Formats: sequence, structure tokens, C-alpha cells
Amino acid sequence: MVGLLGVPASPGAPGIVRGDELADAKAKQAQLKKEIDAQKAQVAQLAALQNDLADGIKQTADQLRGINTDLAAVKVKISNMAAKIDVIKADYNSLVAELKTLKDKFPDVTGFVLTAADDVEYVSVISMMEIFKTQVPKMAVLLGGL
Repeated sequence: MVGLLGVPASPGAPGIVRGDELADAKAKQAQLKKEIDAQKAQVAQLAALQNDLADGIKQTADQLRGINTDLAAVKVKISNMAAKIDVIKADYNSLVAELKTLKDKFPDVTGFVLTAADDVEYVSVISMMEIFKTQVPKMAVLLGGL
């Protein structure tokens, strides 16, 4: 005869796994996998956002470099124009002084003819005429040619 040895089963005994515990472990494992997958997706989304942000920063930096280059060119132009304005002011003041000298030298003169060389623009001649009219308001100013 063969003897049987019986060991009582206990719910907490090691090595024995019940079906509902296995199902719970599988469910926990599946839930952990979902959470890890969700975190991976969030990390991928964050990486994509960071790449977009880096591209945006690079584009902005490129635009700023272009603006700074343009701004530097504009500053040079402004500086050049300011120098030209200074020359024009000096010429204006010189002409006004010369006109006053002529007026003092010839007090009986009531008019004059303004002439200019062929390469002087008409606008410049008219501007000079306006200046003379403001400096010597009672004197007639006529335009003439050489």
C-alpha cells in the first residue's frame, strides 16, 4: 500500500498561488504598463515641445541678429545724415550771414535775382529763395538763369 501524506493548505502559504491573486498581479502589471506607457508618451510630448521651443528660440535669435544688423546699418545712415545736416546748417548760416552783409552794404536794394548753376536741383533753389524771403522779408526775390 502506498501512503499519502497530506499537508493542510493555508491561504498565506508560500509557493501556492490562487487564481484571483494571479489575476490581481496581472492587472497591477497591466496598470503599471499603462502608466509607464503614458509617462513615455508625456516624455515624448515634452521632448517634442522642447524641440519646438528650441527651434522658436533659434528663429528668434536669427531674426534678432538680422534686426541688429539692420539697426546698425540704420545707425550708420542716421550718422551720415546728421553729418550732412550739420554741413547744410553751416552752409545756411554762412549764406544768411553773407546776405545780411550784402543787405548792410547795399541798404537801398529792394530786390535781387537768385541764380544757380545747372547741376543745382530746382528744389534747392526754391529752398534758398524761401530762406532769403524769411531773412529779408521786404526784398523781392526773383529767379534767374546764368
